Amino acid sequence: DRYLIDPRHIGYTTHLWTAFHISVMPCLGSSLPTSPGFRHQPFGLRLPEYQGRRFRALPRHSTFWIISSPKKHIFPFGLESAIIKNTNQKIYWRTTIMGFKLIDRDNWTRDVYFQQYFSNIPCTYSMSVKLDITSLRKSGQKLYPTMLYFLTTIVNRHSEFRTALNNEGQLGIFDSMHPCYTVFHNDSQTFSNLWTEYHENYEQFCSAYEIDRANYASNMAFSAKPNQPENIFTVSMLPWVSFEGFNLNLQKGYAYLLPIFTLGRYYDEGTKTLLPLAIQVHHAVCDGFHVCRFVDELQTLINQFFENND
Repeated sequence: DRYLIDPRHIGYTTHLWTAFHISVMPCLGSSLPTSPGFRHQPFGLRLPEYQGRRFRALPRHSTFWIISSPKKHIFPFGLESAIIKNTNQKIYWRTTIMGFKLIDRDNWTRDVYFQQYFSNIPCTYSMSVKLDITSLRKSGQKLYPTMLYFLTTIVNRHSEFRTALNNEGQLGIFDSMHPCYTVFHNDSQTFSNLWTEYHENYEQFCSAYEIDRANYASNMAFSAKPNQPENIFTVSMLPWVSFEGFNLNLQKGYAYLLPIFTLGRYYDEGTKTLLPLAIQVHHAVCDGFHVCRFVDELQTLINQFFENND
């Protein structure tokens, strides 16, 4: 199954024969538009009638466009999730909608920096820091899923960590991101990539992580979990060694705008437990200020999260 959002349409593909209805949840702080400039296909629905509306059965492999706009502009709203159920209320298909807002470079305050560091003198850079995870270790929570949750939470706060070129080469900002992370295979000494849908609720995310691990961690394929969306960022873990610096040399990295995070082996220093974190970013969309703010907010989240959840 596939879903997408771009400045022209929102849609999905279904493989169901049965009758079903769709529930759509707007993103936080967003609402469904009621302006007459939008067409709704193929049923001519008005958006106030849209949520929970029941539709007829669709042929296998048919593509059904929910909302489309005749104008090529950014949608003034976002959708968080779509659920397809049959008449017995059984969920057959569920997904998070991938919102991607195109950047109008003519009116983008960062365009001169983007031009300089993407085209004139392409520049990526890395920063390695030590995070104080003493409170995390004392909590007894699992390190990897907890750090994935923390990293994704901060990534989703700031647009510079969600700015990317989509598969069509268009520059824009994803509404939200999901972590794609490595799992190691001891028997073959290789790794696979998994991705887990982000949830704002910590317990929900950790539960989804455990389900993905149970279902796909034994898959030896490079991409173990299918249907990887575009709106993912990469996290890897090196539990065997601590490091002072870590840098990735990507041949085609100057066209890759999203951040890359690498975690090292934690260690004790005095009364603290420290975790190395390397952050690689593209200077075209992310300055040193943004990385430093990211680290400060990440450390604050780690500290306050376990204080508030004691």
